[in-house]
Amino acid sequence: VQKYGYMAGVYASSYLYNNDINTKKLPKDTVIWVADYNDSVTASSAYHIWQYSRTGKSDSVESKYIDLNYWYSKKQKWGNTNEKSK
Repeated sequence: VQKYGYMAGVYASSYLYNNDINTKKLPKDTVIWVADYNDSVTASSAYHIWQYSRTGKSDSVESKYIDLNYWYSKKQKWGNTNEKSK
């Protein structure tokens, strides 16, 4: 994927990141996008994008609901995450 100029990423719930995906084994520049509809993300690993709602609304979109996300990377430099303090 990256060989052809695209960014690679993994989208999953916090549950999957905590129980089934070892993010430390992913390539360093892999985009981590976590879906978690709690007050804060419960994934134990760092992430770039947090999908915090799947029931958002927009007047300019004709679907009943839209996903809402926070993007924590600056200037599309994927190396910057919300890295959790240890």
